[in-house]
Amino acid sequence: MKQFNLKFTEENLNRHFNYNKDMIFTIRDEPKGDEGDVTLIKNIIYDLIYMECITMLSIEEYAWDELWKLEGFNSNEEYITEIRRIYGEDSNKELYLHVLKRIPFVGE
Repeated sequence: MKQFNLKFTEENLNRHFNYNKDMIFTIRDEPKGDEGDVTLIKNIIYDLIYMECITMLSIEEYAWDELWKLEGFNSNEEYITEIRRIYGEDSNKELYLHVLKRIPFVGE
């Protein structure tokens, strides 16, 4: 287990926290850690419990079981627009889904 860093804009992090502070789903253009690694977000420790390589096309075609909702967006269209803005239009671009689970403090 090692520690890795993830950066979020304030708006993006608020969107995640408003949906579910205990589980964060986030897409990145490269793996940020390995399963079992941890990261600190706003003084909360998260465990990287799952990571998968996916393509923009798979996100667009299958709506990834409402991944848009898990990332705090209001619709798949809004989500796709944001992912394209950040990572470009290439449908074959490999992206990495990171699933983070909050590690509760002792006594919670």
